[in-house]
Amino acid sequence: MARRCVKLFTYVGDVVLDPFTGSGTTLKVAKELGRYYIGYEICRSYKEVIDAKLNQITFEEILYASTA
Repeated sequence: MARRCVKLFTYVGDVVLDPFTGSGTTLKVAKELGRYYIGYEICRSYKEVIDAKLNQITFEEILYASTA
């Protein structure tokens, strides 16, 4: 659902604001779709989960790095 909303309501290069970030799914989708992102989360225990999601290396990034 997050992917669909980001694609429908934003363009590449837009900023996605998620004031209730939770586990970071919307931020991850925004990153994958070429959007900038800002997220807020009051619960500190989600920080590690969000960081892990945003720092995952995708297959496309690995492929690009190996051919560059």
